[in-house]
Amino acid sequence: MWRAPTTPRVVEFPWQDDFAAARNVALEHATGDWILVLDCDERLASGAALAIRDAVRERNATAYRLEVVSEVGQSLPQRVWLVRLYRRHPDIRYVRRIHETVNEAIVDLCRKSGTQIFDLPS
Repeated sequence: MWRAPTTPRVVEFPWQDDFAAARNVALEHATGDWILVLDCDERLASGAALAIRDAVRERNATAYRLEVVSEVGQSLPQRVWLVRLYRRHPDIRYVRRIHETVNEAIVDLCRKSGTQIFDLPS
């Protein structure tokens, strides 16, 4: 069941030259059922909030990949699908100091629970 988010909080964490460590501290403070990850230079596409609201009702989903479009200079936009929405679960933690990821943890959890990773409709 979808719940309205709680009031945002800022959690201080001294930089340790490790993006996974910073993200894992954020996960420790998260209280919702789902985690949505956006970098500071990213924003959701128009209509994404409704798609997310519908997606989190899917009982067979552990995670969703969102299409990330990078627009750099005059070149054509680069498009890639990345896991950016996933259930909050103690087994899902980031690994790798740079290019941090939860992918392996999510795949393992899907295998154990019989759930899946879906693409969020654009």
